[in-house]
This record gives sequence, structure tokens and C-alpha cells, in this order.
Amino acid sequence: MDATHVPNQTQRTWNIQNRRAMNAAWTCVVRLSLGLVLLLGPYITQAAPTSTLLPGEGDAGPENLVTPGQLRTGFNYLTKYGFLPKPNPVAGSLRSQAEFYDGIRAFQTFYGLPVTGALDGRTEALMAMPRCGLPDIMRDDDGSRKRRYVHTGATWDHQDLTYRMKNYSPDLTRSEIDEAIAGALKIWSDVIPLNFEKREMGPADIDISFARGLHHDDYPFDGPGGTLAHAFFPGDDLGGDAHFDDDEQFTVKSYEGTNLLIVAAHEFGHSLGFGHSSDLTALMAPFYQGYKPNYVLPYDDHVGAQHLYGARPGSVPSRGESPGGEAPGPPADPTSPPDQNPTCGGSYNAIAKIRGELMLFKGKTFWRMLEKGHPLEGYPIDTSRFWDQLPVKVDAAYERIDDKILFFKGASYWEYTGTDRDPSFPRPIRELGLPDDIDAALPWGETGKTYFFRGDQYWRYDEMERQVDTGYPKEVKEKWDADVPSNMDTAFRFVDENGLWYTYFVRNKKYWRFDESRGKVDKGFPRSFDVDWMGCPEPANNLVSTDETDIVVEPPKTEKMTGSGANPTRGFCYKAHIFLLVLLTWMLMG
Repeated sequence: MDATHVPNQTQRTWNIQNRRAMNAAWTCVVRLSLGLVLLLGPYITQAAPTSTLLPGEGDAGPENLVTPGQLRTGFNYLTKYGFLPKPNPVAGSLRSQAEFYDGIRAFQTFYGLPVTGALDGRTEALMAMPRCGLPDIMRDDDGSRKRRYVHTGATWDHQDLTYRMKNYSPDLTRSEIDEAIAGALKIWSDVIPLNFEKREMGPADIDISFARGLHHDDYPFDGPGGTLAHAFFPGDDLGGDAHFDDDEQFTVKSYEGTNLLIVAAHEFGHSLGFGHSSDLTALMAPFYQGYKPNYVLPYDDHVGAQHLYGARPGSVPSRGESPGGEAPGPPADPTSPPDQNPTCGGSYNAIAKIRGELMLFKGKTFWRMLEKGHPLEGYPIDTSRFWDQLPVKVDAAYERIDDKILFFKGASYWEYTGTDRDPSFPRPIRELGLPDDIDAALPWGETGKTYFFRGDQYWRYDEMERQVDTGYPKEVKEKWDADVPSNMDTAFRFVDENGLWYTYFVRNKKYWRFDESRGKVDKGFPRSFDVDWMGCPEPANNLVSTDETDIVVEPPKTEKMTGSGANPTRGFCYKAHIFLLVLLTWMLMG
């Protein structure tokens, strides 16, 4: 342990007190500013323009101005699709612009856009795209947001489902529509154990119809563009039914118009119980994606469907090793005893949160996990069954902010779009400004930064600029909490059942939980990764020594300082607040 890297207690106390004083000073400035705005508000609003500059956006510019028409349209959109609760009918329809900004931020967060709160060009363009009519975020009757996942919880209680065409669109022949509908259902039945049979008469599980405007379900269509179709989750009455806006120009096997098969496949996802995905490459993303020949269900939908209904035997495509991929490793030593349980034993090469779930890589296999302590059944499987030409025993992996999946091994790295390798890869890691043989990759999505670790050093990489930030690498011991290990196997972030984010560092069979709000490793760590995360039995002796840990300080995120202490700013703030209160009272009485 190198004591020179750790500040003494007096210096720690001095730093904490000064930070508290600075925080208090800024709080005072903010409060006084709000008070002045309150006093001068009537005079400011008299001269205010009809457009509104979003807060935090700097100088006024055409891209940052929100007109009253945009506010009305934006409120309607954000409310319709669940990013804002419906207004209270008792309180009337007045809504604050702050609420509008909150809705924009929620939309941007959901779809992985830069979270600015501004109705910028990228945000407005996405909101203007033709889309499904169902909300992206489901809300309870009281307006509170439900926990979102790829499905709604409603499922069919039988595997053999029936469907019926109640009418047809004049845009296409009956045979063209029948073929498109059957093809859309087959996209799902190829990966989950459901079977679909068409009925000409009598009741059916899924009724399919084309309609315009009001059509007896309280969800009217809006003419060409906008809402293309909607469907209902499994249940009674309208449950499972799919309705298509007949004002759209539906087509088949053509890039012109609106492709019926793609729209129908999305809507039938709702008919089976799947909600909207925030992954814009997924079929269950709400926005129309255009005609795609030989369409195959994307990875995000594949995972969600099988989580809800299970897998159809043989539905996971086996890619094998394509030419140019890494050669298989040497055969196992025949004298070595076989590993009876590969889940409970050995360390992990890489762990990453990809498409909303945890991927755990060990050797040539990987596990998938949606909930801590519960790996999905049927795993591990070979990585080659998902990712083309991916080498065995990767060093690190992560999902980039543009949804690309990156893998690292030795001196090379690979980029994938879903499960497909981008053709120009592998490429040398050095072109990123990073060293070979990295230990871990830790994306920090809110900041657009990714932290790369090797040995006792780390690099901070700017994903927008595509370069390592100035001043790196730095010593892990100097910039992270005292108990974060160097020479780690992997690192990842994961949200707990309360919606709180933690960072986890793994070395050998142990893990450390880093509390991002406090900037410290929680007490009681390290613990057994196999027991807590993989559901393995408790070993006979679960005492874990902490002698191997290194002393480090200061996390990469801003620390949240807590506690009490002397603050000379408080007296000034108190007097200033009293002065403002007296001044406000005098103005109101005058």
C-alpha cells in the first residue's frame, strides 16, 4: 500500500469544508436569483417574445426557440405516448413550460438522444416520424409511470392462436395482404413456440381490420402519416386485435408507401404482449423503419420474446466460425476432470450491459441475465451462435452510445451492429489511442465517456470526439475510491430493484460494489460473485480477504458531500432572504 497516494485526515476535512462552503454559496446565489426573477417577473414577461428559450441552452438561436404551436403539439405528443401524465381534469389544462422540458428530457433519455431538454432538430425529427399509436411508457390510472420492460406482463395462455381478417384494404389484393399478414406472424413464430392459424369465420384470438378515423375503439386514426396502426395486448374483447389506418398507402415488397409486413409484425408484437422498445434498431421501436427484404427479428426483440414465451427449439441461429475468425483453442486435457457446472467456477473475461441486459463472457461461452442472481435458462452457449467471427476469451466488451457493440482482445477490437460484424473490423486498438490488452471497459452513458482499465491505470475516452481525453492515462490509485481493485477482470454498471445505479468491479471470483451517489465502495465488500450474481451455492468458507485491494481516492464522477460543518455563507443568505421577503411584501402592498 502506498501511503503517499492518500491525503491525510486534516487535508480531507479541509477539502470537505471548502466544498460545503462552495456548495452553500452556489445555493445562495441560485435562491437569490430566483427571488429576483419573482420580483421582476411581471416586468420581464411584458417584454417577452412569443417564443421561449429553453433553459440551459445559452444564447437565443432559431434552433432553441419554441413557439406556442410547438408547445401545444409537443404537449399532445408527450402526453399521448406516455412521457408526461395526462393533465388533471379538475385543475384544468394549464401546463408549465418546465413540464414540457421534463417531457422532452424523458423522450431524449428513452431513445438515447443527447439529453438537453431542447426541442432540437434531432429530437423534433424523431417525434415527426410515422409510428405506432401505442404509448412508449405505460402509466397507471393515477398517472404514475409503470416500470418498463420489453413486455407488458399480459400473455396468451395457449400456444395455438387463431386470427381472422375482418376486412381488406383496397390498396392491395387479398392474396398480397394474406401473405404479408402470415409473414408478419411467422417472424414471431420462428423464435417462440406459438402457432398461428387463419380462420375464415367464427371467433378468433386476433381480429385484423383496416379502418379510418373513428372506428369504435376510442383510438381514432389521424389520416395519412402520423399513426399507422395500433394493436391491443392479450385479453378479452379487443385483446390481441390489430387495426391498420386505411388512409395509409400500404404496399408489399416495395420501398414505396408503407410496408404492410413490417407494420403488421410490429403490431402483432403488441398482440403477443410486448411493449415498445427504446432500442431504435428493434422491431418493437415505435417508429416505422421502412421496407427490409428478408426481414429477420432483431436481437432485442428476439431476447424479449423468448423471455416471455420461451424459445422455439432450434430458434437461436448458429453462426459457427466464418473464414478469418479465430481458430478454435487446443483440445481439453483428457486427464482433467470435466467442469460439472461451468456457471459456478472460474473468473469472467468480460461483463457488459447490452440491450438492457447483462452479458457475461467466459472463454468461448456467455450467459444472459435480466435480474441479479437469475441467469436465463439454457445458458451458457457459444458466443459464435450470436456474434459472427468473434474471438474466444475477449478482454472487454461494451455497448456504445450509438448502439454499436464493441469487443476487445489483445491488440484488436471489433464493432457489431446487433449480431452482425461491421465489415471493416477487426481494427487495431491503438487507433483509438488506447493500449493493447485492456482489462475492462466501463461506459458512463450520461457523460458520453467510457473508462478503460489496464493494470493500475485507466483512460477516459470521449465517445463524441472519438479520442482519449487530455491528461490520460491516470493512476487508478489516485482517482477512485480506496477499495476499488486494480488489475481487475472486468467492470460494469447495473441498476438495482430500486432504480439506483451502481458500478461493479470484478476480480477473480470477488466483486466490489461502488455507490455512485457517494463515490465510495459499500461496506461489506468484496463478496462472492458466483453466489450473489449467478445463484451458486454458498461455499463452506465464505470469508473473503481484502488484503489484495489497493488504496485509491476520488471517483470519476463529482462527489456528493454530506454532513454538517461551519458555513460562513449561511448568515449572509439568511439576511438576504429576509430582505427579499420584506421587499416583495412592500411591492405587493404598494
